[in-house]
Amino acid sequence: MQKTVQANKRMRALLWIAVCPFFLWASPAVAQVLAPEDFLSEVLQHHPVAREARLWENRALNTMLQARGQFDPKLGAQFDQKWFGGKNYFAVADGGIKWASPLAVEVKAGFMQSEGLYLNPEEVTPSTGLPYAGIRLPLGQDLLIDQRRQALQQARIFRQSAEVERLSMLNQLLYDAAQAYWRWFEATNQLSIFASASENAMERFQGIKASYRGGDHAPIDTVEALIQVQILQNQQRKAQVDRDNALLEVFLYRWQENGEPLPLNQQALPVSQQDLNRSSLAALQTRIRQEVQQLVNQHPDVKRYEYKIAAGKVDRRYYQNKLLPKLNLQYNWLQYNANTAAGFNLNNYKWGLDFSIPIFLRAERGALGLANVKLAEAQLDLSFKRKAQETKLQQTLNELSALLDQVTLFTAAIRNYQTMLRAEEERFANGESSMFLVNSRQQKLVEAQTKAVELSGKYFKTLAGLQFASATFLRSDGGIEKP
Repeated sequence: MQKTVQANKRMRALLWIAVCPFFLWASPAVAQVLAPEDFLSEVLQHHPVAREARLWENRALNTMLQARGQFDPKLGAQFDQKWFGGKNYFAVADGGIKWASPLAVEVKAGFMQSEGLYLNPEEVTPSTGLPYAGIRLPLGQDLLIDQRRQALQQARIFRQSAEVERLSMLNQLLYDAAQAYWRWFEATNQLSIFASASENAMERFQGIKASYRGGDHAPIDTVEALIQVQILQNQQRKAQVDRDNALLEVFLYRWQENGEPLPLNQQALPVSQQDLNRSSLAALQTRIRQEVQQLVNQHPDVKRYEYKIAAGKVDRRYYQNKLLPKLNLQYNWLQYNANTAAGFNLNNYKWGLDFSIPIFLRAERGALGLANVKLAEAQLDLSFKRKAQETKLQQTLNELSALLDQVTLFTAAIRNYQTMLRAEEERFANGESSMFLVNSRQQKLVEAQTKAVELSGKYFKTLAGLQFASATFLRSDGGIEKP
């Protein structure tokens, strides 16, 4: 309980340091605050990469459709005729339907009719034609799996992995967008610190200049005060450029529903203190720490290797099947006369058997060996990816804890620097100090404030890295996980 209270105190200190200068610089009347979860939801809905990710489902469905098309029944017809010297040498018509079933059996049925003076004896049919039906059954190679069934199984695996690929693309996109957002958050608050300090230095300079004219201060004091104003204005100018560039990067991820980029809005501002849910930050870290192994196993980058292994096993099974000899049985039942009962005679048939096998099987053994190597590589990659992902999660959690401790230290340091600055200003007013010391105290305060903001930005960027490593940006309903 005590640790939880301390963590909440540190969290409040972090957020206070990050956003308190924000109110000194921004004008609420014109500001358009963009909350991080709203920004990421906007990215998820309209960014071109997010739209591209949604195409994975269509790609998978069409791949499955293409693979299933290998088993579609096929209609076919053929007609050959030779007419020469006023004689009908032959005319042969043959048409029917074929179906390669998923169970390796190929079924066909058709009708053949022929006439002519010089027919091939094999093509002679009754005058009424010859209906037939038959099967082709592989007894060796292609019995358990063939190229069509391999493609179908691969398509099923691809359909399952398409969702993983989609989530992986979205996870990367949201991570990049979150990093841009918190860089903008950091640059905006850095600018507010320098703007506030520059304003204070200018007021001090004006006051000292007025005192110098009244004979209360030496001319060198006005020079010291002016130098401080110039230093802070220079730092403010640099911070302005950093903030403008960060804003441009944020709007790189902001797109409209019609697919056009959103126009740049200089009045846009990052989240304010009231909009941040402070308690859920620690809750998110606690949940991830408790579910590390489960999150690792569900991570899209890990699941990708699992599907790669599944596809590799299909390939290995296919190439193992290639080691078997080809042994195909064909049987066709022939209906001799459709107009009489005698036509239904099972003794009218045509059948055949073909057999072949390479003597050395070098091509087949080589293909199987390569399939085994690829499968072994995928299994090793999976083991390494799981461990690497788990390590990344643990490292990020440790880094977040350290950042909270650093922010706590800088919170105390800022209060001390503020006390020192006020005391030095009072001493200067009493003639017991110099403008050099006042400027030095202010500069140290500004450095501490900017460092605290830098740590705040780093904390939130690291938090985004934690969500990226655990793939918790997206909720199960497709929305954004709110930190």
